[in-house]
Amino acid sequence: MAARGVLLFSVHRGERVLGRFEILGQAARGGMGTVFRARDHRDRRDVALKVLRLDVPGHAERFAREAALLAGLRHPHIVEYISHGATPDGLRFLVMEWVAGETLAQRLAGAGMSTAAVVAVAIQLCRALAALHAHQVVHRDLKPSNVMLVGGELPHVKLVDLGIARSTGAAGRLTRTGVVIGTAGYLAPELVRGQTAEIDPRADLFALGCVLYECLTGQAAFRGDTTLAIRAKVLVHDPPRLAALDPAMPPALDALVAALLARQPAQRPADAARVERMLDELGALPAELHRSRGRELDRTRTAAAGPLCGILAIGAGAPGPWPMPELDAPVIASEAFDDGVAVVVAGDLARAARVALALARAFPAASVAVAAGASVDDCLAQCARLLAEVEITAPPPDTCGPGVWLEPRAADQLGPSYRLASAGRHARIVDPRTEAS
Repeated sequence: MAARGVLLFSVHRGERVLGRFEILGQAARGGMGTVFRARDHRDRRDVALKVLRLDVPGHAERFAREAALLAGLRHPHIVEYISHGATPDGLRFLVMEWVAGETLAQRLAGAGMSTAAVVAVAIQLCRALAALHAHQVVHRDLKPSNVMLVGGELPHVKLVDLGIARSTGAAGRLTRTGVVIGTAGYLAPELVRGQTAEIDPRADLFALGCVLYECLTGQAAFRGDTTLAIRAKVLVHDPPRLAALDPAMPPALDALVAALLARQPAQRPADAARVERMLDELGALPAELHRSRGRELDRTRTAAAGPLCGILAIGAGAPGPWPMPELDAPVIASEAFDDGVAVVVAGDLARAARVALALARAFPAASVAVAAGASVDDCLAQCARLLAEVEITAPPPDTCGPGVWLEPRAADQLGPSYRLASAGRHARIVDPRTEAS
């Protein structure tokens, strides 16, 4: 396997794959492999030649799945399949059309787009998704970097990268229940929970809502310093409504994006064709909605009616979702996901500490973090940072070990009421029940 991994990266400019595809240069590198721009000497056109990494378990199966899915699809808004195979020395490759343009992520990072262009892109994405879903395929990784734009103000869209796409038919399932793959911030809550056996096309519609939100506001719907923070926010945090950020937002567009971002699949539109019709019916649109919205978004996210505390518990040692225990506190939101629990409590740190200890007793293998903040967004972000810091700085055997962890400010406030054990600059509550046993 290691030898093949070395062989993979020996592909150089000027070499030919199967005598047909001449390598012109490397175009991109990702988790599953490397994409080269190549010249197809048979059809006399440039192509994208994706070469598989063979040093990662499961990649060969997913690579074969991507090739099979693309080979069975022909759609103007899905990247075109050309060929796939293996060289005599074991190099596996997939050849697709070369799409000359930029990704939606690159466009958003640069000049951005008008509202009309955003809606036009979304309509084309709906058509691509409808084609996938008609073949019982869920993309599972719809995000701006997987959307290619060809052309100017109203570009032609190509959806790319079916590397983690999955058939909704039982024979095509590649992911066992409890295993989460995809990109945090665009994953539907049911994917974050690890309920992969229940995934249907509405997971892609949630991702479409995330893409629309980002295009219209200039900010991701769910942001954070860590993947854990983003996943927790997807489960319990509603991003500000578009209309709250911009009074010029058409009510129908605001309502559509909110529906796409619904945490329960049943509350989202039924299918991509329905979303396309809703977008078609919007009518005249304001020229600009999303520029210079970053600071407004941040202010909206930090507004809170009263004191809030967040609690994150991770590492039960078994796939979730976990069963939630009874919590004796005013809980604003709580949700179990594939390897943890996120809870937001109204009130002070003492109340949150009691909830955290209840979670620690219910899940003895879990590491639990408690933090106070000005908003749900802020609380969960602090909890995720705390767990990451404990993982890095606490000495063994306390490194992100089981128990309830506090940041220094919380430890100062709770110190008089709880016995604490220090670990680096952080502290862990010593649960009297645990100590008595």
